[in-house]
Amino acid sequence: MARERLYAAGRNILLPLGGFVTGWVTYRVVEEKGLIDESYIRQLRMANLKMQLYLQQNVLPVTFTEKYCYPEDFLKTMIERLSSDAADEERWTFEQVLKECAVSDQIAWLEEHVTYDIPYFYISDLFNSWCSLHRNLFISEDENGKEEIQLANKVANGDSFLSEVLCNGVVEKTLSGVLPYDVAVRTLCVLAVGHKDNARLLSKLISSETILERYEDYVSDLSKRDKLSGDVIPLTEVGAATLELLRVMNAVTLQQQQKRWSWWPWRHTAGDGSSHSNSAYPLAAQLERERWCRCFGEMPPGVATVCSDGSLLFADALTELFKCRSKEEVVGAA
Repeated sequence: MARERLYAAGRNILLPLGGFVTGWVTYRVVEEKGLIDESYIRQLRMANLKMQLYLQQNVLPVTFTEKYCYPEDFLKTMIERLSSDAADEERWTFEQVLKECAVSDQIAWLEEHVTYDIPYFYISDLFNSWCSLHRNLFISEDENGKEEIQLANKVANGDSFLSEVLCNGVVEKTLSGVLPYDVAVRTLCVLAVGHKDNARLLSKLISSETILERYEDYVSDLSKRDKLSGDVIPLTEVGAATLELLRVMNAVTLQQQQKRWSWWPWRHTAGDGSSHSNSAYPLAAQLERERWCRCFGEMPPGVATVCSDGSLLFADALTELFKCRSKEEVVGAA
């Protein structure tokens, strides 16, 4: 009798779970192969939002929804945008919807998605849209772009971008491969540039060498598929985000070291070259010299024209520090 109850309980749990996992994997394959219509994906997104709204209004306790769930007004706005009677090409994208919200509301909605144990099918699309919305934090697209980056950086360091939850969640999904590198590094870059506390936390959660290694693997994969200009995201934008993220991480690491050694009277004394910890580029001690030379010893085509002046100075300084100007060492990331 006990065995039958155990079997029944196991069947009731395992069969639905197995069905869900099978369906989820199948959906991912179909979506990645481009075998599913965009309008159907949109319907799934809208159905998910409607389910969230229904649960908040009819199932979950009010105290719980007020503390942990997204405001009903925003969910209703999202549903209205996605369910518009207009033609598919006129419907709002994630980027357009997010653009209508304050940064603090954007962060709150992203936090909700990044904390799910099983990510939504469209989580990469959502974060990619958010990065595109804030790309002016790390790239320029015209002759006035570098001034715009500097202005955006000054505006960004308000508390709106501050989010420990988002930093932890994005790093976890980056390391586990849920977010592809071109989306992950741009998201991390926006967070790091957006607030210094984010940058400090990210420097503890993910190493600079891991970022550089993932970048090299990403470029290598593009080369194998003969897509060195980029896949969905231009390689120039991904390269600029990688450099800006490393630059900001170096800046906060340097600041922490300066505070730690501020009492030491010989803190400005130059070392013997065996360690970079006391230099202006402490991140160099964490990076593999050969990998840096392959990736940025010679600036990838187009990256220098879109990245910030600070990123260019940072890249040039590390390339000089690692002495990877010789043709034998600069072989390219591919």
